Amino acid sequence: NNRDEVPLGYRTADKQFNSMVWSATTQQYVIFGLLYRAGLMKSPAAFYCPSENNQQSMYNSPINPWPPGSDGQTPATNGYCGYACRPDVNIDDAVAGNVPFPKLYRFRNLAILSDLTATPERVSTRHNRGINVLWGHGGARGVERATFNDPLNQCPVLNKAYNAYQDQIWRILDPQ
Repeated sequence: NNRDEVPLGYRTADKQFNSMVWSATTQQYVIFGLLYRAGLMKSPAAFYCPSENNQQSMYNSPINPWPPGSDGQTPATNGYCGYACRPDVNIDDAVAGNVPFPKLYRFRNLAILSDLTATPERVSTRHNRGINVLWGHGGARGVERATFNDPLNQCPVLNKAYNAYQDQIWRILDPQ
């Protein structure tokens, strides 16, 4: 339907912003929200890890309502998915949907989705010893934290901006 284009990316030039559904700043759907807007999230709970303990990344929690952007009481609430997509390209909110996205065939043997890896805390709030990873060919499995722990430990705390270690983590996940 989309000429093999998929919204594998991140927003605001910060690679750890690769799990958002709704931007309260721009009042629009972003990254995973583009799938929701296109009607491709028929079972949205499947986009959230049932082992998650952080309400920011849980399905329909008090601070992450579903559907995103519809809570009415707090229109400034960002919406997040429970998984992260490969931060391949910067998908600017202003042009999302108006520029070509990466082609899925390019990622056939590469990791495209995983549990959150923006910081060590994100891994610790669900599985601690590893993460689930999905590759472009459709295969998925768990990957031990020790495999990518060195760059993960270099990631900034949750409230910092740019995370330069994300590319390193994803390159480590690729051959797993």
